[in-house]
Amino acid sequence: MEYKSIMIAGCGGIGSNLAYQIARLKPYAITLYDDDIVEMANMSGQLFRSSDVGRSKVAAVHDTIRDYTSMYNVRAIDVKFGATTPATDIMLCGFDSIEARKTYYNAWKNRLLNLSTSGKKHCLFMDGRLTIDTFQVLCITGEDSYNMDRYEREFLFDESQAEAVICSMKQTTYLACMIASVMTNLFVNWVANSTDPIIPYKLPFFTQYEAQHMIFKTQE
Repeated sequence: MEYKSIMIAGCGGIGSNLAYQIARLKPYAITLYDDDIVEMANMSGQLFRSSDVGRSKVAAVHDTIRDYTSMYNVRAIDVKFGATTPATDIMLCGFDSIEARKTYYNAWKNRLLNLSTSGKKHCLFMDGRLTIDTFQVLCITGEDSYNMDRYEREFLFDESQAEAVICSMKQTTYLACMIASVMTNLFVNWVANSTDPIIPYKLPFFTQYEAQHMIFKTQE
């Protein structure tokens, strides 16, 4: 993992847990983006301490990584990821807004335009979506134009179509940990596939878990 530089934007329920788990792999670098502040309502599903309330989320995640892992090359940027923010090859998304996802994805997609076919093989985009009883992960590699088109058509819908849920009902600790684990698993599988294993590791485009009936579903 030593040469992988990873960007994680949105450090709430998904991003705070994901950053911690990714840090345990000790990649080359992690960059965190979020302009939000830790609130008491976040304690229901986000990886923060009560002493973090009032602090920027990225600073709190940075300190958790520092205290509990051996990963030290972490940049915490307490601003919103915008249309002019530089993209990287590996971008993991923890936003709860469709518009924010569009901006993040488009930055990654535009980066691909300047890369060769071999360069695109080093690129990965993941979008995590979490509610109180369900999560979904969309996973796209840089050379997968089919699923890029599918993601744009089926999953970047209008914001008005998204279900409105109060913050504390969007996540629970156990599902936030689970989606972060699945996203980390997908990242590890993607890295493993770069070594050309005899049997490729699974990297489904769509993964869903429904907590009520404990059902996992994946689609290539």
